[in-house]
Amino acid sequence: MAQGVWLGATLAFAASVTGLALAQDAPSGTFGAVTPQKKTKVVVIGENNAVRKLDKEGGQAVADAELFRVTWSPVGAGVICVVSVTGQANAKDNFRVAIYDNKAVYDYMIKEIRTDYAAYMAVQGTISQRDSTAGGFSRTETCRTPQRSIDLVWKQLGAPNFVDIAMFNNTVQMALNIVPAACGDIVVDGKPAPGVWFDKGGGFGSGAYLALGETWRR
Repeated sequence: MAQGVWLGATLAFAASVTGLALAQDAPSGTFGAVTPQKKTKVVVIGENNAVRKLDKEGGQAVADAELFRVTWSPVGAGVICVVSVTGQANAKDNFRVAIYDNKAVYDYMIKEIRTDYAAYMAVQGTISQRDSTAGGFSRTETCRTPQRSIDLVWKQLGAPNFVDIAMFNNTVQMALNIVPAACGDIVVDGKPAPGVWFDKGGGFGSGAYLALGETWRR
């Protein structure tokens, strides 16, 4: 009986070694019987989270923000925090700023991925993230410059929904996980930005969401 067990174990080990050797000899991009996908070029991996406040329900965004955390790009990793406040009676209260912590990543993004970010005033600063589980999973991103401190807030995050869509007339594919928040806010220098948060309206998706595991490819 012991000899039979030993023989069986030996044959199993030999089979596993043979399988590993075959997998190692397989063409790049395959493993065993897996068929490789059509070759694509990944241009950025990260997350692109957003929150908006409107002038009225179903109206226009008077305060909106995006945070693009690049976890991989050809020039490295970094974060860009884009915030806009518009429509205020006092012109000094209106601003459009893109806070970045890595100039190379910022330059790459406005050239290759988010050309719209170039319309904002670029300022180097710091961006930090903190999470809370009190009363549900919530997230705050704090974007700081010598002039301002801006908090982007997502409260009571829900379950993710996977999306794979074509962008820019089908020239770019984007896969991501949308995580809706029950509510959100933009706080500028300790004061809530103008506008009211609503679940819908003012732009893409819900009024506050995380877009995680975002992969742009051509």
